[in-house]
Amino acid sequence: MKPRSDSSQRLIDFSLDVSPTPAGVADCVDLDGNSCSTLWFDGKHQRLCITVNSNVETLVSNPFNFMITSQGACNVPASYHEPIREQLGPYLGQIAHDRVSADFGAAVILETGRETVAFLCGLAAKISNSFEKVVRPNGDAFEPAVTLKRGQGACRDLTVLFMEACRSVGLASRFVSGYMEGFSTRDDGDLHAWAEIYLPGAGWRGFDPTLGLAVADRHVAIAASPTPAGAAPVSGSFRADSATARFRYEVSVKATYA
Repeated sequence: MKPRSDSSQRLIDFSLDVSPTPAGVADCVDLDGNSCSTLWFDGKHQRLCITVNSNVETLVSNPFNFMITSQGACNVPASYHEPIREQLGPYLGQIAHDRVSADFGAAVILETGRETVAFLCGLAAKISNSFEKVVRPNGDAFEPAVTLKRGQGACRDLTVLFMEACRSVGLASRFVSGYMEGFSTRDDGDLHAWAEIYLPGAGWRGFDPTLGLAVADRHVAIAASPTPAGAAPVSGSFRADSATARFRYEVSVKATYA
């Protein structure tokens, strides 16, 4: 739940308040480089409340201010030189193991041509324009075949379709969870999801298939992972007899301009 701090955004202030008070807290960096806190508790409790406040300065005004330095990644199907390809292995493997994403990506190539950035922009725009955006607060992201059949999806569903289409043409992709200023499918705010693509010389670059645009200074990234599950804001377990659990959340995003 802690926004990252890198070349695209600067974390100015962050607070994490938990009730009941944890018996212990361990801050760490997970396998994907995300900031995490592991909490554990003593005794019995009726509820768990987590309150997070973050102040982030976004730094990217031009999302296309980069140069791809590897010829193999300038066009799709793309290829990465070793040892980069080996390091990108988790971001290149298909999640759904079906042909629908490859067919969808191939159709976009026919429309945009093989130049990588044009393909990425065209793919994001096609998904945004072709699918109905829906609110689906619970559940895992749908596989691309399900999203294509339904003709609709939440941001995480559209992001997985985008990621799989990119991986089908050799582009490494990862799932990003965070916030988006000025857009929400809920009246009271929501988490948002988009994808990042690895381009040699440019690094990880964000594309939002829900909005059909390249990511700039209106997005705040929290966590990134090869799969949606790896970017979940909260996960854990509890022990109880005949107990049920309900989850409720509120999100508020406020933008200020210099």
